[in-house]
Amino acid sequence: MTSFENVLLSCKSRGDFEPAWQCFANTYFFVPVLRNDSGEQTKDFRFSISTYPQDGKPYVLVSEVLDRLQISQSSEAIREIGGKLIAMLNPELGLIIGLNDGGFAMPADLLGWLRASLQRVAP
Repeated sequence: MTSFENVLLSCKSRGDFEPAWQCFANTYFFVPVLRNDSGEQTKDFRFSISTYPQDGKPYVLVSEVLDRLQISQSSEAIREIGGKLIAMLNPELGLIIGLNDGGFAMPADLLGWLRASLQRVAP
């Protein structure tokens, strides 16, 4: 189990997710992307977007563990810190965090709240 997963499980049991959001913002995640460039570094890309079966809305799958992602032949993964990642996402996108026992959905409205919270505390 990863560090973010441990914090998330602890928060679920207490019913207080504030520590999970702080941990998320400072955790590195792998994210599948579709490259628009070539070379050693990926600088020009689009996020690989999927539809979440439970609500039919667009989500981006991320995970601290690369092996938990299904990377297609046309995509690859980058690694990005959670706080920067949500700043990069379009506001209508949510995240699904691949965990050891499934996934944890963060819908677009939760990411919007988290994005605004992080902007208020940024120097």
